Amino acid sequence: MRGNLVVTSGNATLEEASRVTGDVFITSGNLEVDGEVRGNILVTSGNISLAPEAVVKGNVTATSGNINQAEGAQVQGDIAANQTTFTIGGRFFAQLFGMFCVFPLLLFGGLIFLLVALMRRSSTAVSEKSMPSETATQKLKELKQMLADGLITETEYEAKKAEIFADM
Repeated sequence: MRGNLVVTSGNATLEEASRVTGDVFITSGNLEVDGEVRGNILVTSGNISLAPEAVVKGNVTATSGNINQAEGAQVQGDIAANQTTFTIGGRFFAQLFGMFCVFPLLLFGGLIFLLVALMRRSSTAVSEKSMPSETATQKLKELKQMLADGLITETEYEAKKAEIFADM
């Protein structure tokens, strides 16, 4: 297989004569290697079994799990089992961290920012609509003066006032 192998919540078996040219990353599952891995192996919450024909060019790490290395299995890097904290070099693991940890946090923060902006916009629009405009205020003053001068009746005044408020 060319590139990296990533398995979430599952087991993987690399059979004899199989090859992974990149890194292998497995969460909540076990890994059996009988072939070649040219990169690093990281298994979280699972075990790693290296068969006699297994060849690993990088590091082998099992967090919350064990590593069973058969006689004849070759590991050119470091071997670490039951590690609560770990550091593994390589761009692949940094990308995985970004993809599964940092990116969702940024996405969540962006959604919150968007929701707050939309709520502010809608509350501003509501408050602007509830405030009478200068034109509406002027019309209401003129209408009130016409009622006081006896140019219109109380009924006409109420009807026109309702029209002005309906247009706002």
